[in-house]
Amino acid sequence: MRFNSPMAQVMLVGFACFFCLGMYNVINSLGAGGQMDDNTTKNGNVALYACFSIFGVFGGAIYNVLVGRWTMFCGGLTYALYSGSLVYYSNTKEPAFVIVASAILGVGAGMFWTVQGAIMMLYPSENQKGRAVGIFWIIFNMGAVLGSFIPFGLNFNSTAAKVNTATHYVLMVLMVIGALLGLGLIPLEKVVREDGSRVQVSKFENVGSEIIEILKLIKSKNMLLLLSLCVTSNWFYSYQYSAVNGVLFNVRTRSFNSAFYWGSQMIGSHSVGLLLDNPKLQPSTDCHWWQS
Repeated sequence: MRFNSPMAQVMLVGFACFFCLGMYNVINSLGAGGQMDDNTTKNGNVALYACFSIFGVFGGAIYNVLVGRWTMFCGGLTYALYSGSLVYYSNTKEPAFVIVASAILGVGAGMFWTVQGAIMMLYPSENQKGRAVGIFWIIFNMGAVLGSFIPFGLNFNSTAAKVNTATHYVLMVLMVIGALLGLGLIPLEKVVREDGSRVQVSKFENVGSEIIEILKLIKSKNMLLLLSLCVTSNWFYSYQYSAVNGVLFNVRTRSFNSAFYWGSQMIGSHSVGLLLDNPKLQPSTDCHWWQS
């Protein structure tokens, strides 16, 4: 497989998410970030998603300014910072750093997911996009599956509700590795599809024009129709992770539970990917993205 092929780049993004997002999902699945104080993590999540909702919208403009590799690298480092804040909290019980790190993670997550979405939609040809999303989601969720066994193993002889510090150190190092993998992304114009075609891009003009185009996009009918799906996609996380997993299970059983949860997503993503590549469901035009 050529390194400049769409699937190679999709897999690279998948492994970056394997380490960054996968390990973050492990932390979340432990309930309250694996900590005793559930309120601190809830307050952190408010800060995280408030910033995520803003920078998720403007992530495309940041992507066009910094280009893919640097956007993903900078975004990936914020995941490691968040894990580090939980180590600090575990030792000091001071919540301020967790909340600040959560807000910074919201900025970084908006950047990180923008790169992921751009590559999924732009790089593969129309008849391979479903497969590309399926491959990415399998690799990405494999990170959470395997990562769930880290706290399971490190806390195997403990029935405590709190994760030991070593768990967060291990996850933090893995997140840094994921951020570094983002630097391996090649410029969009160098990607060559199997049929020899290249991605069609429009030249980035300036930050002001980017903001104007984003505001126009927000008012489009298709974007408004997607809002209900976007809202429901993360609505249940706080209840699921903190109110159920964080209260009813200890660290060992949360970790074991988490592995099966994310493993089920791997199966679902592969099935849906095959469905989306069905020729009867193919759109008539390619997607376009604005890139410097």
